[in-house]
Amino acid sequence: MKHGEQYKVAFVGAVARQRQENGVNVKYYRNAFIIDGKTYHVSNADNIAGQAGIVMFVKAGEIGVNGGKVHQDAFTLLGAGTASTITSANEALAAYNA
Repeated sequence: MKHGEQYKVAFVGAVARQRQENGVNVKYYRNAFIIDGKTYHVSNADNIAGQAGIVMFVKAGEIGVNGGKVHQDAFTLLGAGTASTITSANEALAAYNA
């Protein structure tokens, strides 16, 4: 995979996790998706299982989307939505462009 390469994916599951931030437990989800038969995960505040989205591969040592250096190969979530949200957005865009 190349740094910055984007993939359209379906999120097939999620696992709830917690981490400490300033002494407070913060809940987040590791959302699973599949590329070429291999399962990967991306963390997000929301459970997006059952939705579709776009993820971007970021390579260790490169500059990530937030401007910082990436410490390990990973995926970044660029966006996700349900089928109805995507359909209505496309309809709105078509109407706007008409």
